[in-house]
Amino acid sequence: MIKIDRPQFDPNWEARHELARERFDGLAPTASEPERQAALEALYQAYDAQFPTVAALAEFRLAHLRRSARRDGFMLAVKPLDPQASEVDVEDAWRAAGRQIEAAKRSRARRTLAQPDGLAAFSATPPAGARRQVLRFEAPTPSGGRQTWAAVLERAGRKIDVCIVQLEPGCGVYGDFAGLATWTARRFFAAPWWRAWAWRPPRQLQFYSYVPWGLHSAGSESFCARALDWSQGRLVEDWDRRQHFACVPPVLAGLDPKPTGPHLLMPFDGSGT
Repeated sequence: MIKIDRPQFDPNWEARHELARERFDGLAPTASEPERQAALEALYQAYDAQFPTVAALAEFRLAHLRRSARRDGFMLAVKPLDPQASEVDVEDAWRAAGRQIEAAKRSRARRTLAQPDGLAAFSATPPAGARRQVLRFEAPTPSGGRQTWAAVLERAGRKIDVCIVQLEPGCGVYGDFAGLATWTARRFFAAPWWRAWAWRPPRQLQFYSYVPWGLHSAGSESFCARALDWSQGRLVEDWDRRQHFACVPPVLAGLDPKPTGPHLLMPFDGSGT
């Protein structure tokens, strides 16, 4: 048993908490923000005063997380605290347990790792004669900064598939993807690469985006085929024609974003050479 007494303990905490609640609920609508913060802090301190020991505090906080994890279908494993644990140790354990729950939720939300039906690009074994490269690059963000990305480029005959992969937190592919694709094409393809959008069918140059599950804002991951067209000197996106895939090619999910080839993939002058 942890025997460290808490100086905050008050055997009359319930009456104190009730009084603090009445004061907080009775604040006038015109009360200032400092007054509200002070009343809220008094309410919190009164509630916190019910725990006589660090052990009691730890059990209460971690039991709450265990119940929360069970509701979400997880079994939370928490290492026993040291008998001399402090409140800082309790806070660290609580935060670590919370991260454990969050990681389990995100892992459960992962897409199935498999080759999507009907998609030839980015397969475990490239088609005969296909050429695949991985390029790591920095691109400007709308806010004026720079962000690191990877581009997986695969050429099979006259067709080139390009998947832009997000590598770090920040401006995701759901921002100005068309602008990012334009910037990428201008850097990696020789002019006049935009002729790829004039030769239809079939489309010669197809862009995709992949956000790994650890970077997705919603705790999942996203692999999409993007519908881009050339207009007034840049690419524009038709969001209604964007295609979401239910699974992710293992090649992309296990990407090692190190460059594997030169930055210029092909002349792309429309000749297919």
